[in-house]
Amino acid sequence: ISSEAAALAGRLKLGKLIYLYDDNHITIDGPTDITWNEDIELRFKAHGWHVITVPDGEDLDAIYGAIKAAQDEKEKPSLIRVRTHIGWHSPKQDDPAVHGAPLSEEEARKTKRALGFPEDKNFYIPEEALNHFRKAIDRGAEIERQWRDMFEEYRKSYPELAEQFERFVKGELPEGWEEDLPVYTDTTKKVATRSASGETLNVLADKIPNLIGGSADLAHSNKVFLKGKGEFYCDTPSGRNIHFGIREHAMGAAVNGMALHGGIIPFGAT
Repeated sequence: ISSEAAALAGRLKLGKLIYLYDDNHITIDGPTDITWNEDIELRFKAHGWHVITVPDGEDLDAIYGAIKAAQDEKEKPSLIRVRTHIGWHSPKQDDPAVHGAPLSEEEARKTKRALGFPEDKNFYIPEEALNHFRKAIDRGAEIERQWRDMFEEYRKSYPELAEQFERFVKGELPEGWEEDLPVYTDTTKKVATRSASGETLNVLADKIPNLIGGSADLAHSNKVFLKGKGEFYCDTPSGRNIHFGIREHAMGAAVNGMALHGGIIPFGAT
């Protein structure tokens, strides 16, 4: 799924997409090179991604700079490869044993000692860290307030579109969406299920403007192409036909993700 999705993201130039790849060279069975010799950076570059490497996972300034550079890249999704050490500062650092099993009490004490944490406290959160993370509450509230103010201004200028947006977000169907659906009563006439499906989808697409989807390189075969609704690409985001290519796994993951997000009604076909 990940390879198919990465290839599709590169083709669609999804510049807002940022991967942070935790590269610790360890799997449960041992070092990654027992099964892995792939050049991750070259693979993602071949997919059309913007690739950044951070050699030290503890260099927070470098990680921040990489994220900022990724945010500034608008035409490509970004992969930030960060070299880390699993079990950092524990007696089992860089050991496969720390991948799937907890540290013993003594190992945990040694790790806390190495990190300068109180050895007798569990689930300890330094006051400085707690205060820092709680700033997110006020910051989030302010961002939400700004968005709501913006949307109210939008509503004044575009009341019909604002109402439509709210209906999309609530998952409500427009009135009369079921009108004009095709009915097949002539039992003497054979109709392929894919043809009936395609006719139904196109009627629904005229009634439901947030219906969007596509096929894994079979849209004209399984009849799911939405006529007159445009094709979705980076330069035509209003298109409602997505060309997933021969990527059934990524298509299935994408339409499930879109359905979970809400606001649109996705479909996929193969």
